[in-house]
Amino acid sequence: MANREGRDIAPFVASRRGRVIIVAAIALTTVYLAYRVTTLGTGWLLLLSTPLLIVELLAFAQLLLLTVQAWRIPAEQAIPPLDDSPVCDIVIDAVGADERMLERTLIGVGSVALRGRVFVVDQDGGSSLRDMADAFGAIHVADTTPDRSRAHLLSDHVHSELFVWLDAGQVPMPDLLTHTIGRFRDPSVAVCQTAVGLLNADSLVHIQRGRDEDALQREVLAPGLDRFGAAPWFGSASIVRRAAIEDIDQIDDVPADKPVSVEQTLVRLHARGWKSVYAREQLVRTIAPDTLDDYLRQRRDRAVAALGVFRTPENPLRAQSLSPAQRMAHLGRASMFGAGVRQLVVVSILVVALVSGRLPFEAPLAPVVALWAPSLVLGAIARKHLARGSMKPGDWIRHAWRTLGADLAGLAAVAARRTTYAAESGPARTGLRTLGRLRILTAAVIALDIALLARAATLFDTDLLPAFSAGERVAVLGFGLVALVPMVDVLQLVVTRRQRRRSFRLQVALDIELGDTQARTVDLATSGVGVLMGFSPAVGTTTSIRLRLPAIDGADRWIHGSAIVRAASADPTGLVRVGLEFAHLSQ
Repeated sequence: MANREGRDIAPFVASRRGRVIIVAAIALTTVYLAYRVTTLGTGWLLLLSTPLLIVELLAFAQLLLLTVQAWRIPAEQAIPPLDDSPVCDIVIDAVGADERMLERTLIGVGSVALRGRVFVVDQDGGSSLRDMADAFGAIHVADTTPDRSRAHLLSDHVHSELFVWLDAGQVPMPDLLTHTIGRFRDPSVAVCQTAVGLLNADSLVHIQRGRDEDALQREVLAPGLDRFGAAPWFGSASIVRRAAIEDIDQIDDVPADKPVSVEQTLVRLHARGWKSVYAREQLVRTIAPDTLDDYLRQRRDRAVAALGVFRTPENPLRAQSLSPAQRMAHLGRASMFGAGVRQLVVVSILVVALVSGRLPFEAPLAPVVALWAPSLVLGAIARKHLARGSMKPGDWIRHAWRTLGADLAGLAAVAARRTTYAAESGPARTGLRTLGRLRILTAAVIALDIALLARAATLFDTDLLPAFSAGERVAVLGFGLVALVPMVDVLQLVVTRRQRRRSFRLQVALDIELGDTQARTVDLATSGVGVLMGFSPAVGTTTSIRLRLPAIDGADRWIHGSAIVRAASADPTGLVRVGLEFAHLSQ
């Protein structure tokens, strides 16, 4: 099967060679860690070697979890709709949203098949979002009980058997329900989480154009957990069975942070025998964070969501009636937020070793390296095979460093039982100012640079620092340089990055009139629109336009104005694709 980016995602680890490497990596790492336990030493050395061993054990545990989740992904099959497909209400969570975000969602909702009533839930009963909801024929609801679970609160407003949960800003595709509602043929399915595609292909979550850091979760891990009925549920961009929410007790006395409430609700659903499933087709689109502050805030909230549940009565390690696969799903997601912390511990120990002249183990260097180096290389190759092209070996480390500060903030918030986030005010940081938002990484780079330079100086002044043997000095300096490369790479990428796109296009088919010509749009942005036509107008000419936005109540909402023809090219359909830039618009 292939994802929307065109990569082939094999149901099994692609080759026999890949499976052999994965098994060999696990076996060799087990031998290495067993040997490492015997090299801890005593006294001050024990304080240095024990944290490193713990980090290595946690990394090994994550590899095991990844292997279980990603070893086999069931082949994707077309799910026929229900024989009597019901209409589904749609609930848009607009708390904290602005008018533009809500409008984007309502335009998409207007074209969804099998759509029932549409509700917009907001905290302010007299807000401008009410006017936007009224203009599209949606029902505006004031959220007066913010301490309740979001799942319970949103389900209170619907009467349909199934309902769609969207966040303002998310754009559903027209076939959202027709392609997912068949999953509820199984009466034990409580929720169906859909894959969320990104409208911008060059955001901060993109490792490179066309490959983003959520691809592993979206293309491999979530489909792998789907076969256990333990797929992740993130709340929004999902279809929910209302009876399942009513079946579980309402969660009381918990923080009002939405992601934590969803995790707790999912544990309760699993404990009651309900399943969570996953739809791999990207049936909902959204805009990924494109400023560093927004990116770190999103990452921090995700860390709180995944880790906060372990501080509640719904702790997956203690909750009754969960299957091993369901516990593994929660542990696997939580483990993803510790990679940066592990990298920080390793670099901290490396700095101490460079300065002190003591290796973090009590054993000859040769046997340790003989076991550690092959296990490290095999582990990296094993992760590459398991990721099936969604992540490359270097991506893991760079991603861990970039998210370190946000993950630590999430850990601190969970430890203090805080789930609110105070957004930093001011303009988005660019250039060298971004270093102020990556303080821990910046400090780690400086500390490692100083330690490497000081140790390199001992080549000329042997009395400058406590001495390694010649082989140990070369090995530690080499590993330090290797560790420094991805750290500097992350800083360089964030410091030099510039947003390449200011306007993001939605794929949407709307009626449009260009002068006396009827046409159909293919995409829409705040700055312009793409249209398919039977002829090619002259580039640079201005034309009058009338654009119909679909209101939910069936009424027509026409936008009038003028637009400039900016591009025209042949389309594979045989028509002409025309790009128009809005010049003047009015309602």
